[in-house]
Amino acid sequence: MKQTHDYVCDREGVFDKAMEMIKESKKRGYITLTNTTVYKQTDMDEVEALCELLASIKVDGLLISPGYHYESVQNDVFMTQEQIHEKFKRVRELSNRYRLTATPTFLEFAAGLIELRCSPWSTVNFTPMGWKGPCYLIGEKFFEDFHTFWNEMNWDYWETRQDRRCANCKMHSGFEYSAVEAASKSLRGMAQMAYWHFTGK
Repeated sequence: MKQTHDYVCDREGVFDKAMEMIKESKKRGYITLTNTTVYKQTDMDEVEALCELLASIKVDGLLISPGYHYESVQNDVFMTQEQIHEKFKRVRELSNRYRLTATPTFLEFAAGLIELRCSPWSTVNFTPMGWKGPCYLIGEKFFEDFHTFWNEMNWDYWETRQDRRCANCKMHSGFEYSAVEAASKSLRGMAQMAYWHFTGK
């Protein structure tokens, strides 16, 4: 909400401007989605209040995802897996009332109910320095061409999260493909995905 949002942005008025632009986007007929990152200090009651506010102005979807532990950020704001699980049990409850864009399978993963491999190659990133590997969060190496990037990267190492930087990562970008793939392997998962697709819950 306003106080937290402007504190994180380190500038007053950013929340009000964002809300103004969201309303303008809806007024002009655009599909409008929001993205909320959860950190260690995030108050889940405040997240629920945000969902209620955004639903009241008819936002088309809300993504809620745990933050990635960037080493360059010195403040102690990032969560352990256990802390992510606790907060995302609450997010799963919110998904029954609000149109969250994360799939049910991803939310089960974020809540610690199932395990998934990472899919770092599902959101590859091309930068001025070349293709960034293994994922857009970790610039282990940059490659000039896609063929070299694809064939020289040790995907099994990154998919199985052996690197210490992956230990607490449960970001939506790395696991949503894996969640969809896992759901497609069972009738229950496919039914759950179909229901989510048509109802948003």
